[in-house]
Amino acid sequence: YIGSEAYNIITNKLDELGYTWDVDVYKASDYGNATKRERMIIRAVKDGQLPERPQKASNITSWGEATRDLWETDLIPSYLVQSKIAAINNTPQLKGIDLKKLDKPLMIYDTTKSKTAIFAWADELAPTLTTKCGDARIIMPDGKVYAPTPKFMGRIQGLPDDYKYPKATTNAFKIIGNGIPTQLTKAVMGGVLDSAYEQTHDGEVLYSD
Repeated sequence: YIGSEAYNIITNKLDELGYTWDVDVYKASDYGNATKRERMIIRAVKDGQLPERPQKASNITSWGEATRDLWETDLIPSYLVQSKIAAINNTPQLKGIDLKKLDKPLMIYDTTKSKTAIFAWADELAPTLTTKCGDARIIMPDGKVYAPTPKFMGRIQGLPDDYKYPKATTNAFKIIGNGIPTQLTKAVMGGVLDSAYEQTHDGEVLYSD
């Protein structure tokens, strides 16, 4: 995206309006989120200096760690459709695996154009969540298959457990998949908002912990 026509339009306009800006690709997992999601973010301020870039978290949080207390309450008994079974069989890292005797939970997220599975073990980061994240299936060590609730996937994306989702789960998963992980937003943009707010409110801080 950097160097694209849209990027150049935005950054040229920022220069024209006198903004100080920078750009980087941020990994959500560097700030406590349990996914592999990456986002290019442009930070910009006017009449001031950009704050230092946020410090990265010292530890990586896996999707299993993020959701462990929800396994009993927010996973719904389900099954694997034939396309997911075929994708598992076509994936070199999973070939020959006994799905009824796993060492740890396995998330089968989706299939790629090459018909292999996108997956993550419970001690790994979840794939980037999309609007189809409700189609993911969790296979437990005993072979039982579960579908996630919006609360389960929302937790992975960084949403609070009391977030009010639409009643239609399809819409709920769209909200989750279209969102930017909250930990990433707070880490990257919180400092920018604080810097702007301090300039007009006698140093009061809004977002810093």
